Amino acid sequence: MSLMIQELIKSRRLIITLAKNDFKTKYAGSFFGIFWAFAQPVITILVFWFVFQVGLRSTPVNDNLPFALWFITGLIPWFYFSDALTNITNCFYEYNYMVKKVMFKIGIQS
Repeated sequence: MSLMIQELIKSRRLIITLAKNDFKTKYAGSFFGIFWAFAQPVITILVFWFVFQVGLRSTPVNDNLPFALWFITGLIPWFYFSDALTNITNCFYEYNYMVKKVMFKIGIQS
C-alpha cells in the first residue's frame, strides 16, 4: 500500500496537470465557463431549498438547526461523490487513447 502512495506522490505533477486539463475541457464549450462549476450546485441547492422549505413547508430538523443548513451539509458531499463517480466511470472511455499509447504506472491508473 505504501508503494502505491509513494508512486502517487512522485507522479503528483502529472496527476494535477491531467486534472486541470480535464477541468478546463469540461467547461470549455459552456457559455459561463468555469463559473458554471460553482453556479450549477448553488442554483440546484436554491431550487431544492425553495421546493422543500417553501413549497412543501418542511419543519426544522430540531430547534437549533434550520432546514437549509441541514440540507446543504448533506447535499454538498452528495454533489462531490456523485460527480466523482460519474467522472471515474467515464474516465477510461474518454481517455482510452492515452491509456493505450502512453505508459502509465499502475498506481496512477487505479
